[in-house]
Amino acid sequence: MLRNFLVGVGAVFSAGLFIALAETALHALITGELVFVGVALSYAVAATLAAAIARRWSNALVAIVACVLLGALAALNLFMLPHPQWFAPLAIATLVGGYVLGSRIGRASRA
Repeated sequence: MLRNFLVGVGAVFSAGLFIALAETALHALITGELVFVGVALSYAVAATLAAAIARRWSNALVAIVACVLLGALAALNLFMLPHPQWFAPLAIATLVGGYVLGSRIGRASRA
């Protein structure tokens, strides 16, 4: 139980740190709406990272919870700052796709 909690916290922390670093770099390098495409891609990589870590060291439920928490943080960001209308569906799709890919990677690395 404690292991699952710690793995989940580590997965979300690692993914959140990646998103923060990626967004900092993107805002420094790119301007306009193209930044949001990069942010959505960083969501995909972060969800892949979180799901792979959680699935590798714990189970599928922890991977799902980690990605749901990432989605909640993304929604918080979406409501606090202005974003284009097309960003929300793209963010959802990249988070779900990242979970699927990361879960497969984590499961395969366990064997």
